[in-house]
Amino acid sequence: MADFGEDTIDWEDMDMARFLTVGSVISISIDSLLFPFDMVKTRLQVQGQRSAFSQPSFPRYYNLRHAIRTIRTQEGHFGLYKGFRANVLGSLPAECLYYTVYESFKHGWKSSYPVLQERYSTVLPDAETAEHLGILLAGGLAEMVSASIWIPTDIIAQKLMVQGPLKTPKYKGVYDCLRQIAKQDGWRGFYRGWTATALTFVPAGAVQWTVYESCRKQIYRQYPSSVELDQESLLPVAETNTPAPLVQSCIHLFCGTVAGATAAMVTNPMDVIKSRLQVQDYYSKQLLVSTTHQCTSAPIMGIRAMFRATVQQEGWRALLSGVQARMLYQAPVCGLTMLTYEMVKLFA
Repeated sequence: MADFGEDTIDWEDMDMARFLTVGSVISISIDSLLFPFDMVKTRLQVQGQRSAFSQPSFPRYYNLRHAIRTIRTQEGHFGLYKGFRANVLGSLPAECLYYTVYESFKHGWKSSYPVLQERYSTVLPDAETAEHLGILLAGGLAEMVSASIWIPTDIIAQKLMVQGPLKTPKYKGVYDCLRQIAKQDGWRGFYRGWTATALTFVPAGAVQWTVYESCRKQIYRQYPSSVELDQESLLPVAETNTPAPLVQSCIHLFCGTVAGATAAMVTNPMDVIKSRLQVQDYYSKQLLVSTTHQCTSAPIMGIRAMFRATVQQEGWRALLSGVQARMLYQAPVCGLTMLTYEMVKLFA
């Protein structure tokens, strides 16, 4: 029978209400602290779209530091938190759904795979490979399912993020942005760029959890084995490689940070396309052609067209736009979230 190795806490042993509530609140608190990096990342990713049809309402930023300094000077400290409210509204239910799907799938995979392996041992991979595959699928599935909740609020947040220091902004707030999207595009407007979002975050979730679990288990194996004794007979019952609690916390933080940075770097090119797809109608302005005196507007692009236009006009380097800000956001968020995730599981 396949042995999937150690887990901190089994699914059936957790108080799920406490786990989801506390975990989600702490995760959102961490996300809130580092939100300015996400906001700056979005502007860095879309600022290359400058043409007769596409003129961002903020100045060109040379790098991350220049962007932060310019935004604080022109828009104040709260300028770095544009779109924050919309982000929180979608994050809370999405976080609960995300961890429910991830833990449910991983638990189901772990419990059912030994039975399948006994029947189809000649076809299925070994236990260690199956464990990595299960984690990869659980992370990707969790992202895909939770995206159905947070994509609409993410689109609203993105549109608010790219509003520069305007005297009369197009969107006055979350509700006004929601109302205008519904009026102009209907419900489909709230899922613009869904495919690009899935192609960004499903691989990101899969990579993140796979790197995290692999890194954590690899470090655990470096620790000398200790023997657990039965409390009554004092006879050895199991051999473990579990470090001290403080060391475990450091391992979770480190592995989570590495996983977040890796996922952010690998999926940044598609994230650039996703961000541009979601806000392209905001930049689409009418152009007065002097010869005909007719007004035309930029066509709404799909993934292929946006990718082609980005590479042709700005080169391949454009796909790395905002990667530094994205890594500075994702790495600590993922590290602290994984630390919180393991601690909440332990006490839930």
